[in-house]
Amino acid sequence: MLGAGNLIFRWCRRTTRINEFACPKPSRSGYFGQQWVNMISAVSARGGMRFMLTKGKVNGPVFVEFLKRLMHKAPRPIFLILDGGSYPRGRPVKDYVASLGGKLRLFFLPPYSPELNPDEQVWNYVKHHGVAKAALRSGKELRKFVLARLQSLQKMPWTIRMFFLTPDTQYAAI
Repeated sequence: MLGAGNLIFRWCRRTTRINEFACPKPSRSGYFGQQWVNMISAVSARGGMRFMLTKGKVNGPVFVEFLKRLMHKAPRPIFLILDGGSYPRGRPVKDYVASLGGKLRLFFLPPYSPELNPDEQVWNYVKHHGVAKAALRSGKELRKFVLARLQSLQKMPWTIRMFFLTPDTQYAAI
């Protein structure tokens, strides 16, 4: 099974801190606007990880593109565990999943239960392994930094397998 989700990373030039919700109140002297990176990822209990970065908002068509990449050369059916976002429940996603004839099954977690999603650990890893403390100068640097962290995580299957060993996520490793 795979867990999937997305998160917006925001960056403020003044503080160089990432915050999931908003940046601090801007000041006139050093604030040049927010930059962000939208990312979607999926992890498997075997230690695999796929991800996609996007400049625009994550919506149904963008999520379908991610699912197409996920399904590319998939040797067997994929069972994907999703959080309560609205875009996976939309018509584009339903149509794409139906077109696969059972090769992809979507399972939705209860509302407000991120602790049950193993994929949430990807966000924690990216945030706490350098991105939150990095002194970045632009959105381009933020994107490169996030991409580098995700690529390094892809090369650590043992770390990804650990995401499925918390008491709340062990169900997904079965």
